[in-house]
Amino acid sequence: LYQGDEYSTRVARANREIRELSTNFDSEIKVSRNTILVVMAGVILVILVSLFMHVRAITKPLNRSIEIAEGIAAGDLDQVVDISSSDEFGQLGNSMSTMINNLRRDIEQARQKAEEASRLRRALDVCRTNVLVADNNHKIVYMNRSAERTLREAEQQIQLTLPAFTVDDLPGSDIYNLHPDPEQRYLALQDLAEEHSEDVDVGGRQLRCYTNPVFSDDGSRLGSVMEFNDRTVAVSVQN
Repeated sequence: LYQGDEYSTRVARANREIRELSTNFDSEIKVSRNTILVVMAGVILVILVSLFMHVRAITKPLNRSIEIAEGIAAGDLDQVVDISSSDEFGQLGNSMSTMINNLRRDIEQARQKAEEASRLRRALDVCRTNVLVADNNHKIVYMNRSAERTLREAEQQIQLTLPAFTVDDLPGSDIYNLHPDPEQRYLALQDLAEEHSEDVDVGGRQLRCYTNPVFSDDGSRLGSVMEFNDRTVAVSVQN
C-alpha cells in the first residue's frame, strides 16, 4: 500500500511536470512563431522598400531622359542635362550632353554658312555681271538680277533660235539649253576642268560666255557658273 501511494504520487508529479513542460513548450512555440512572423514582416518590408527605391532610382532618370529627348526633338538645346550617376543612366546623360553640344555647334556652323551664302547672293544680285549658277546635274539653281534683266530684254530675239526659251522657266532647267547646240554644250560641261569662253549667236544676240567649274574643298565637282556679256551693240559697231 505504501508503495502504491508512492507510485501514485510520482505519477501525479510526473503529470504535473508534463503539463508544465507542455505549457512552457506552447509558450515557447508562440514566442518563436511571433518572432518568425515579425522577422518575416521585417524582411518583406525591407524588400519592398528596397524594391521601391530601386524602381525609383530607375524611373526617375528614365523619365528625365525622356524629357530631355523630347526637348531636343522640339529644338530646345538650352536645357541642362542633370543626370549624373556611374551607371548606364549616367552614360546616357553624358551622351545626351555631348549630342546637345554637337547640335549647337552644327547649328552655329550652319547659321554662319547660311549668312555667308546670303551675303554672296546679295552681292551677286546687285553686281552688273550676268551670272548663272548650275548644280552638278547642270540644272540652273541661281540667276542674278542682272542676268534676268538682260535675258528678258533679249527674250523675243533668243526665241528666234530657241522657240521654247522663256526667262520664267530658266530656274531648274538645263543650262546647256541656252546654247544653240545643246548637245555640244552638254559634252563641254561634262569635261569642263577650267574656264571656257566662247561667243554665242542666239537669235542675233551676240553673247560672250565664260563658264567655270566649281569644286569643293576636297576637289569634288559641285557644278558650274556662267558669266555672260551681251555684246550685240559692240559687234554691230565693229561690223
